[in-house]
Amino acid sequence: MTDKHSTPGRRHPPGNLRTVLIRETADILGEEGLSGVTLRALSHRPGVSRTAPYPHFNDKTELLCVVAESGFQDFGSRLAAASPAGPLAKGPRSTS
Repeated sequence: MTDKHSTPGRRHPPGNLRTVLIRETADILGEEGLSGVTLRALSHRPGVSRTAPYPHFNDKTELLCVVAESGFQDFGSRLAAASPAGPLAKGPRSTS
């Protein structure tokens, strides 16, 4: 049975819808910018009902804060992996 509010889009695989919504929001930001992010557009992409994001996020502001936090965590992880001493290593910095 199809929810009358659902729209055809990419169906998300079974699992954590919150994670899917965060990833889709990051994709929308990259493709369309901030003006492209709406909870309605977001629900369309994974093919869920328009109300599906609300149990996970109170509003667009909360969603964007979570996406930003996720991005900073990813950046920190990549930075740590790229630096053999780690990003918080103490000691003199090379000027060469």
